[in-house]
Amino acid sequence: MFELFKRSVKRLSLVFAIFLKPKGRHAFIFSLRNDAYILDIGCGKSPNKLTNFFSKLNYVGLDIANHFAGDVDKVGTYILIRKDEFPTFLKSSANLYDAVISSHNLEHIEDRSQALDGTLLPLKANGKIFLSFPSARSLYSPTAKPYTLNYYDDPTHQALPPDVSQVISRLLDNDFKIIYVAEAYQPFLLSTIGYLLEKLRFHALFPGALHSTRLAFYGFETIIWAERKSTEANRLAN
Repeated sequence: MFELFKRSVKRLSLVFAIFLKPKGRHAFIFSLRNDAYILDIGCGKSPNKLTNFFSKLNYVGLDIANHFAGDVDKVGTYILIRKDEFPTFLKSSANLYDAVISSHNLEHIEDRSQALDGTLLPLKANGKIFLSFPSARSLYSPTAKPYTLNYYDDPTHQALPPDVSQVISRLLDNDFKIIYVAEAYQPFLLSTIGYLLEKLRFHALFPGALHSTRLAFYGFETIIWAERKSTEANRLAN
C-alpha cells in the first residue's frame, strides 16, 4: 500500500512539473520511450531530484564534482570524472544513448562549438537532445545574487550567453532537426506567477524563494529540443 502511495505521489508530482514547464527537462524525459537510455551531462543534483518524479530510469548522470554530502537516494548511475576527461568519455560513448540532457553547460565553456559537437556524439540514430542555457535577455535582467538571474550573477559564466542561431546552426551542421526552440522560455503559468510575485515585491522580501517563477517571468532560459537524423549516426558508426 505504501509503495502504491509513493508511486501515486510521483505521478502527481511529474504531472504538476510538466504542467508548469511543458517543454522543460521533466517533460523531455517523459516524452522518451520507457526503455530509453539517457545521459545527463553536468547533471548536478539531478540524480537525486529525479527520484521525486521517476521510479526507474535508464539514466547516467555525469559530472566533475560530487554534489552529494552523503549517501542519498539517486536514480540510475552517477559518474564523476575530471574536466579534462569529458572529451574522451563522450567519444567513447558515441552512439550509445537514446537521449542526452545538457542543462546549463555551454555558458561555462569558451569553445562552445567544440563542446556542443562532443555533447552530440553519444546519441544514437534518431536520438534526442535537450539543451538549455541562459538567454540573451539574462544580460538585462536584475541581479539576484547569491542566486542567478542576471547572466553575470554567476562569475563562472563565460563572455556572453550562447548565441541561439549559432547553436541551431551547429545542430543542423551535425544533421539534427530542430523539434522545439524558445529563445527566452516563459511558460505561461510559471511566468504569470513570477509576474504577480514581482509586482508584490515578494522576491525582494524573500530572495531565492520560488526563484523558478522569477526565472520564467524574465525569460532567463533558452530551451532547445533536437533529434539526430539517422544518416549522421550511421556515418559515425562506420
